[in-house]
Amino acid sequence: MTHGTIAAVILCDLMRGKKNAWANRYDPSRKINGWIFVMKKGRLKSNLEGLSKESGIVIKNEKLAVYKDHKGEMHKFSAVCTI
Repeated sequence: MTHGTIAAVILCDLMRGKKNAWANRYDPSRKINGWIFVMKKGRLKSNLEGLSKESGIVIKNEKLAVYKDHKGEMHKFSAVCTI
């Protein structure tokens, strides 16, 4: 509901020719720093062993998101939506 309201405000401003500070952040063609997560199924251990550098995985049953950076270091995050 929050993002729908933000979208309405941004679109209204854009239609009126008014600049909006949030327009770039919500632009559908924006770049997101190369963080692309690949959805895969399976057990956590076997998936992490085969994870290549600069890729990620979301393990639904563990509610865990893992990203392996260009150095091979793993970064773990909660995959639970907090919005």
